Amino acid sequence: MQRKVYTTVLVGLTVLIVANAAEARRPSWGGHAAVAVSPDGETIAVGGAGRTLYIVDAATMQVTDRHWHGPQIGAVAFNADGSVLIIEDETRTLHLLDSGSRSNIRSIKDADYMSLSKAGDRMAVLTGRGRKLAVLSTMDWKAVVEIELPDGFRHGGHVLHPEGGRVAILTQAFDHPVDEDVEPSADLPDGHARLFQDGKASRLLTYDADNGQLLADHTLWYTSQGPDRTSLAFLQDEIIVFNYNAVNVRVDGQGRIHPLEGFPRFGYGRGISADHSQLITGSLASGAIGLLSADDFHVTKFAVANRVPGWPEYFAGFAFAADGESVYGVTSAFRLIHIQSDGKIIAETPVY
Repeated sequence: MQRKVYTTVLVGLTVLIVANAAEARRPSWGGHAAVAVSPDGETIAVGGAGRTLYIVDAATMQVTDRHWHGPQIGAVAFNADGSVLIIEDETRTLHLLDSGSRSNIRSIKDADYMSLSKAGDRMAVLTGRGRKLAVLSTMDWKAVVEIELPDGFRHGGHVLHPEGGRVAILTQAFDHPVDEDVEPSADLPDGHARLFQDGKASRLLTYDADNGQLLADHTLWYTSQGPDRTSLAFLQDEIIVFNYNAVNVRVDGQGRIHPLEGFPRFGYGRGISADHSQLITGSLASGAIGLLSADDFHVTKFAVANRVPGWPEYFAGFAFAADGESVYGVTSAFRLIHIQSDGKIIAETPVY
């Protein structure tokens, strides 16, 4: 795959980003929004606007248990050995449940937008009402490091490296015109060209997740749409940003931008595999799985066969199975869809 590089020199690097506390993650489209697959592949956890945690048997796709939670559920995840089920809700709280009994182990307040590294037994969360990024151990739940973000930093999304050693965080857009000496953007894709010309910028920071050392700080002409509509992933030394509008990029170690095309619009729900080699986005009863490598980006599309009548059904969240061979999606119509990596729909079922 041939890639074009767009290097940006920005003026006024001391510009202040207006401070704004990040909003808690909650279901964006109604219905179910959160889904996770246990490491052994036998259990699926589902939650969302219905305020209930559902436990689903992966083999039969039938609900085996219901756990009333109360607040709306924005995300769910299992730790590396599957012993703990994590619920992230609209109150900026993480609830750690025993995955067998669903009894509460503990709650961690002022923590949301969790990003897990199964291989590293770690989790990165936004805390301090958007002013800090904490890396926690998912074995003892203690802080490995707590990173103070720059003054005025507005969180636009973050991701923990699959091995747990680095964490990247993107700001929301701020006013920052591109210098006139930057090369013309005539050959940029339309969506990227609009961003190049809109007088906005973002910052992409990478930290060492062991000691909090700042490893890279790039100011980009590229911007995304905020943490609820933006997802990040690592590909070796590059950072992938993919979002609701499918104006996606690869940002290399020097802060150069490579447009990443292939995903259809729109990405109401998004997900990444544990090793960050696969991305997925979903829109109106359809979506696409993207296979990433250093040299290529191969996209496989999928579509729901039995569409729900009435109000449109959107994919709102995804979770890859541990083997990477299939992925589960949840929708705004309270359904769970099992999708094979080749795009074949394996099963569709309501979860209630």
